[in-house]
Amino acid sequence: MQFIANKRFVKKTATLSLSIALALGAFGSAAAAQPIAEILERVRAETPAGANGAAAEIPMALQQLATNDTLSQPRDRVLNQMHAGVVALELGEHRYAAPLFMAAHEQIETIYADDPVAKKARSKFVPDATKEFKGDAYERAMLGYYLGLSYMLNGDLENARASFRWGDFQDTMSASESYQSDMASLMYLRAWAAKCQGETTTAAEEFQSALRIRDTVQLPKDEDNVLMIAEIGSSPIKVGTGKFKEMLSFERGQASAATDITFTYANQKHSLSVAEDVYWQASTLGGRAVDKILAGKASFKQGAETTANVAAGVTQAGLLTATSALAGGNLDLANSMGGIAAAGLVINIGAKMFANRAKPAADIRYWNNLPDQVLFGSYKFDKANSGVVTYRDASGTELRTQPFKVQPTGSCYVAWVRESAEAPAAVSAAVASK
Repeated sequence: MQFIANKRFVKKTATLSLSIALALGAFGSAAAAQPIAEILERVRAETPAGANGAAAEIPMALQQLATNDTLSQPRDRVLNQMHAGVVALELGEHRYAAPLFMAAHEQIETIYADDPVAKKARSKFVPDATKEFKGDAYERAMLGYYLGLSYMLNGDLENARASFRWGDFQDTMSASESYQSDMASLMYLRAWAAKCQGETTTAAEEFQSALRIRDTVQLPKDEDNVLMIAEIGSSPIKVGTGKFKEMLSFERGQASAATDITFTYANQKHSLSVAEDVYWQASTLGGRAVDKILAGKASFKQGAETTANVAAGVTQAGLLTATSALAGGNLDLANSMGGIAAAGLVINIGAKMFANRAKPAADIRYWNNLPDQVLFGSYKFDKANSGVVTYRDASGTELRTQPFKVQPTGSCYVAWVRESAEAPAAVSAAVASK
């Protein structure tokens, strides 16, 4: 599968797709996002038959997610694709993970591409709950992380590097503003891929960039050729705050009880260090355009409600005065005040209609199977191809152990684990706004 190694081709393609979207007035919806069921079936059909000639079966957990995706709103499809991609990785179904993440990437790229047309679209795009889910900056950056990881696990280092670079760019983009990149994990992964491709100078520069952002990250030794990745805790949670729930803020998901995470490989014990705090990434990108837009909606709604209340007061006062004037035989005053009361009533009704139609609530849909933290470690490959990860709390008590398997990728190897893999049967398709 060709990805974004050819940057010139991709920018032209993204610009063309976005131009079509703008012409349709869809802002990033030139073509409907591909249903998960279609992606899974295409990959299954392309998978070589087994030794007995039988076609590969789609895992039941992914089949359930495909069914949930079919039943959910189309605006949640990108979110569903990202969620399913992580589940595919958890199941070890790497061949399904990359196409799922790539499908989400293609939809997001129409709005968040690095070109003038996309920038124009972002200035008009309002990412509230009625729009297609495109994700906040940290979610798009994590899509780059997972897309790159899925390519890496399939041995494609060139597309892995391009994916990490795309995720790094997404980390700098809100709906209309740009920020400095600060995701050490993506820089580290780009460095690791470069190291495995023999580009030692580039690798050294990228490793140093990661270290400057997070000084606790462990840099690999020259002889290390295995990258160990562990994910712990659960996703940040989006919440709406303010009178009308118009401001988007974040709460930390369930943090891991483990503070000491090590892995044992070929009878040698190695430590892992935190390379990324996903909650910190979610909660520290300030000045997001969605907040400003939704705050404006909230201000409009508040103003409309105030106008309606004032108009109601004018109507009531006008009716009382008109009634009193009529009783006193002052027909001119009665008619005048009756007209004022009628005008106040019209304004009251109109303002209430506008106030009721204003929907400033923030979009609180979120990618709910992201981790809380990502940890890295490295070592030199020996003959064994599997090992054990051990999780301990602050007191040194062992909480659990988890096996891992080393996957070859180019001239190097990678192993990836999650502290608490989901029970696939209980996986939900998306977290919808309430």
